[in-house]
Amino acid sequence: MTDDTAGTVLLKADSPQEQKKKIWALLAISILFVLLGQAVMIMGVVFSLLLLDGRRLKFSTPSRLTVKTFFTVYAFSMLFELSAIATGYAKNEFGGGTLFHPDPQMDILISQCYWIPFSLFWTYLFTRYSFSRKSVFWTAGVYGMLTEQLFLVPMLLLTLNPFFLIAAPYVLLLYGSAITAPYLIVENILPKDKPTSKWQYILPSLVLFPLLFAVFAIFHTVTGHVYNV
Repeated sequence: MTDDTAGTVLLKADSPQEQKKKIWALLAISILFVLLGQAVMIMGVVFSLLLLDGRRLKFSTPSRLTVKTFFTVYAFSMLFELSAIATGYAKNEFGGGTLFHPDPQMDILISQCYWIPFSLFWTYLFTRYSFSRKSVFWTAGVYGMLTEQLFLVPMLLLTLNPFFLIAAPYVLLLYGSAITAPYLIVENILPKDKPTSKWQYILPSLVLFPLLFAVFAIFHTVTGHVYNV
């Protein structure tokens, strides 16, 4: 493992032994959430396992880079959606449903209108800009904290709700894991001479949240269901 591995989790460079301890702690926390009924935190479990020893799962040749990147991101996106269904987010989470549709089959079908553009967008970012594990984790995690359930985490902070202390790290870990996990699989085949820009960190919130909101609004209006984002 590299020094960047520790930064992925806590933004702090540590010895390899300390890095591994933190990753094992992250794995234990993720497994605990899954056992408590939060199946969606399987994303944290997979992310932790990839950090510990994911070398055999990584792509090694850059041929068909765009295709490999897209389908890797898309596969994890589907895992995210399926685990959200298993968690029961169609019925209640903080007072309302959070899936595209309460019926699992319809939800998977409708979700393609979000997850396919989502995967294309992250494929563009990964192949256009230079990222580190740390920057991917925090870009995705902050996007989740800012947008999950129509700005739930910022509203908790503004109202000084103590639940913020649980919701913020939970959403950060969930979204950070969901995007950094596929990045770990393709990182070795991504070009090393790509530029960096402030836009690579801003664009997810500017592009993906309006897309997510539009898909929810359109299909919830058509089907007559009112759910939170």
